[in-house]
Amino acid sequence: MNAISSSPPSSRASILGVPAAEAYEPASLDACAELFARAAERKLRLGIIGGGSALGVGNPPTGLDAVVFTRSVDKTARLFVAERNGSNWSAPQPLPFSTQWQDIEPAMAPDGSSLVFISNRPEQDGGAALDGFFNGQRFPGRGGNLWQVAYGKNGWGKPQRLPALLNTNSSVFAPALAADGTLYFMRTDADADGKGAFRLFRSRLLHGQYQAPQPLPFSDGVTGDFDPVVAPDQSYLVFSSQRAPATAAGSELFIVFARGEGWSAPQPLGVAGVEPRLSPDRAMLYYSAPDRRVHAFDLHGWLGKHSAVADAGHAANP
Repeated sequence: MNAISSSPPSSRASILGVPAAEAYEPASLDACAELFARAAERKLRLGIIGGGSALGVGNPPTGLDAVVFTRSVDKTARLFVAERNGSNWSAPQPLPFSTQWQDIEPAMAPDGSSLVFISNRPEQDGGAALDGFFNGQRFPGRGGNLWQVAYGKNGWGKPQRLPALLNTNSSVFAPALAADGTLYFMRTDADADGKGAFRLFRSRLLHGQYQAPQPLPFSDGVTGDFDPVVAPDQSYLVFSSQRAPATAAGSELFIVFARGEGWSAPQPLGVAGVEPRLSPDRAMLYYSAPDRRVHAFDLHGWLGKHSAVADAGHAANP
């Protein structure tokens, strides 16, 4: 979700060292560091489509040499997949279930068994695209709900809408998955009628079922918080926010650390931007800056220089 402006979420793509026509928004890729490195080195400009921009990479399961990404087709975002063969990539192929609706923000399960993504598709066949309600406005066809699709030896299954206890309204975005399947995301409060700010939530996966999501305690729904990305062990979480020291015109990146069943106070990383994503080794943080370029942030170095903050926050997983 692009928090730099009030534009609704829409089809989004990141140019990661490849031509604009091949813009990738990776969800799970063992070698995505290669794409990141090229993007940082060449400082390629983000693809901006319909007021939204994104750098979307989830935590990849080991050994999975494929990337799921968003591409605009007839001004509608669809999901594609490309596979790696040695040093080469296959031609992108559309995912068979992503042919009609706006599908964005793919996040692969750590074991590669399923994909969580955001879609404006209706709950029932024959319905209309979801409208979004946020920033005090209605955005026709720009809503989103959490959907999940299984992946196995026989390919992709049929997408299933995640339970209504997660999808309480049509403004649910930015999924992120931890190693144990815990799902983080953002949405407006169910009773805010589109007037509340985006808030960060967490839903645990127990016995294969997502539990009622709980708002993260530092995210109050008054100040906008966006785009969570979580360490696989949930020892820390990075997000973008409009809280101070962010200016009224943008967002800054913050980090929180697990403290038993709770979290530390948010610490600013000192950079303005949105949609942070971790590199596979968790050493680098990539994000979309106000100049609409992909930037790299040395998270490992920051943690080393702020070891007291990290040590104080690093406790049992939440």
